[in-house]
Amino acid sequence: MEKAKTVIEMSFNKKNQNIKINIKDQTIIGDNNRIDESSVGDNTNINSHNNDSSVKVGNINNSSLNSVQMGNANHINEQSLNWVELKNDLESVIKSIKTDSEVKQASILALDAVKNEDENLFTEVVTNHRQEFVSELFVNLSGAVLGQVINKILGIA
Repeated sequence: MEKAKTVIEMSFNKKNQNIKINIKDQTIIGDNNRIDESSVGDNTNINSHNNDSSVKVGNINNSSLNSVQMGNANHINEQSLNWVELKNDLESVIKSIKTDSEVKQASILALDAVKNEDENLFTEVVTNHRQEFVSELFVNLSGAVLGQVINKILGIA
């Protein structure tokens, strides 16, 4: 029973595994795990209560989650924008664009708002220059944080 519990816990922690549980044959097979010749009686419950408090969502950088629902009745507390990260990302985009273009001009306007830490102006610039901020050029040059913030402002999943 402990072996079965361990395999089930590992399968929950490693989502990309392929685990098959066959109650009739009393086997668990999949991705480097195989338990045979173990018995699980009738009306047996196998419970797993795994808690991992080693990582807080706020500590994850340069990652994105799109169209994800994490549990039920969860609330995210909005925090102010990471002005330093946005400034660095926009400066990188502007530096990467060698010729004058609408994308570069929109990025410069956004950088001015970011340098002043003016969230309303930044939102206005992004909204008014939607076409430039969703262009392939900008998306390919922008960092993860900047991309997430712009997607959120524009309501893009």
